[in-house]
Formats: sequence, structure tokens, C-alpha cells
Amino acid sequence: MTVTFYFFLSWMLIGLFLFNRIHDKASIEEVSFLLLLSCLINTHTYGGLFETFKWMKTTTDSKLFIAFLIYKNLFVPLILTCFVLLIDTSIKNLKILYFLFFIFIILFIDVINLSSGLYSFKTWNLAYTFIYYGILLLFLLFALKWFRGLKLRTEGEKNAVDWKGIWDEWLFCHWRDYRNLEYLFPSAENIYEAIYHTSISLHINSGKYLG
Repeated sequence: MTVTFYFFLSWMLIGLFLFNRIHDKASIEEVSFLLLLSCLINTHTYGGLFETFKWMKTTTDSKLFIAFLIYKNLFVPLILTCFVLLIDTSIKNLKILYFLFFIFIILFIDVINLSSGLYSFKTWNLAYTFIYYGILLLFLLFALKWFRGLKLRTEGEKNAVDWKGIWDEWLFCHWRDYRNLEYLFPSAENIYEAIYHTSISLHINSGKYLG
């Protein structure tokens, strides 16, 4: 029953993403970034902290353990990504409401997991769950803003005009017309400086610059 529950919820969230109901203001790259980052953090937190320091004990039942894996590796990253995008694209008052609603869902799910036996708390409690997922949600919001800034810088570099490349291409196309520039400009240190001076002269005298 628990496996079916989490499988249904996960597929419902996947359907919302696929049919563009949630991330209409986010790109596929941003959604993928949030899913992978939240999955990475949450998986390593459960494996590296909860299990290592014995803060909680995971079930040994095979069916319940499958449900736990779906919850940890699929459901949590999906719902985190969902609420990060909802909070990011909402006005200030709605941001607070979405945050509180997210915490309510997480705590409610935690109670279901405890009652169904997916895991049991040792030195952990619901207050720590609230703190952990609240911090994780805020971290993902800042990570999304950083990722968008990184994308803008990358796109700006790609769209920048490569004047050196244009100049080199022009030199290659017009090289034969200026084979004897060393004779015309004997004081030039190299042929490229001579070509530069000649192109400026052509622009001033005949308006023919860069072809």
C-alpha cells in the first residue's frame, strides 16, 4: 500500500512537470538542475548522516524499503523542485504561504512514514525535519538564482562579437590584394600592422572598409 501511495504521488508530480503545469516559467535545464541537485543532497543526507550517526533506523522489510527508496530518491526531489519553482515565480505573500504549505506536506508525510514503519526516529524528531527541509528549500532557491545568473553570463559570452575572428577572416580574404604592403610601409614591424593602416586609409578615402 505504501509503495503504491508514493508511486502514485511521484507519477502525479511527473505528469505536472510533463504537461507544463508547474514549470511554465522555468526551462528544462533549470528543472533538471533542481531535480538532480535535490536528489543528490537528499540521498547523501539520508545515507551519510541519518544512517551513519544512527539518527533514524530504516525498515528492513523489502516492500517498505522500496517505498522508502521511492520517497527518498523520487518523491522528495520532485516536490522540492515543484515548490522551489512555485515560490520563485510568486508574489511575496504567496511565497510565505507556499513555504508553509510545503512544510505542512513534509511533516504530514513524515508522520505517515513513521506510522507505516518506513523508518523510526532515534535522535531525530519532527522539529529537525522542519529545520532540515526548510534549509534545503531555501538553499535550492539560491542555487536556482545562481544557475540562472551562470546561464546569462554564458549566453552573453556566446553572443559577444568576435572582432578578432572577423578581422582575421577579412585579412585572409584580402591577403592577395596587399601582398606588397611591406614595400608601401617599410617602417611597419609586421605585415599585420601594415594591413591595419591600409584598411583605415581605404575607409577614409573610398568608404570601403572590411570589404
